[in-house]
Amino acid sequence: MVSKNAVTPRWLRNAFLATDVRVEIDGEWVGAEDAAHVLSRPLFVITAWNPYSEKMSAKANAVANRELRRRLLAMDATVRPAIGTDPNSDWSEESFAVEGIGRKKARGLGKEFGHHAIFELTREEQIVLGCTGDWTERRLHGPWSPSPQSGDDLRMVVKRVTGLDVDPHYVRASAIGWVHGDGLGAPCPGCGSGLELFGCDLEAKDGTPYRAMAFVCTDEELLLWGHQVDAVVRAVASTRWQYLQARADADGRGRIDRTHWAYCIELAD
Repeated sequence: MVSKNAVTPRWLRNAFLATDVRVEIDGEWVGAEDAAHVLSRPLFVITAWNPYSEKMSAKANAVANRELRRRLLAMDATVRPAIGTDPNSDWSEESFAVEGIGRKKARGLGKEFGHHAIFELTREEQIVLGCTGDWTERRLHGPWSPSPQSGDDLRMVVKRVTGLDVDPHYVRASAIGWVHGDGLGAPCPGCGSGLELFGCDLEAKDGTPYRAMAFVCTDEELLLWGHQVDAVVRAVASTRWQYLQARADADGRGRIDRTHWAYCIELAD
């Protein structure tokens, strides 16, 4: 489960982008692209299942979706059955394809029913609209897989940033896509010097996505994994990744007029 107050992490955005969306039209199930060509636009796909990715009982999901459908019909929306499926697991969620409302109302319903994002389908793209933040991701229709955030494995990015040669020992260190998360400020457990943070979006053996983290102390020329630092350091690192994603979201909105951006993040006591 990802907290409703958290910035939606990259791995979860990728999961939304990879989702296979299908819509029932006149008794036949069709893909997202075909649905967008047949139905009117804007066309959204919204669900009340499994709020904030926490698996609920079939009964609870059915009750929530009935309430969502009631709310949509009260808005004079046209509602059709839809389903979103993770192509890499057995995770799927019964949903609704919705015509007749705008983005603001669609996003608001997604947030109200406990979801980080909803889908908008166009003839060319499957768009992911953030509900807990003003962010948007998009991809063309068809098979999709995420691109790594960089062309570096862990050894390469640590060498470039710190000048150190490290021997990570773990298979995940050889994955492509490791990035530098800047100086963390949290202390090294050995010498107390500030740690450098590195991360990579990976998948566990069961296909579950997660954010791998590694920490480097330049004074001791030491690389540490998440299990080698305490919970406070891990929490600070997670908050740092949230801040970096929020900053990227804000920077990606562009500037129409002269604007000054302020980046705010709430830290627990």
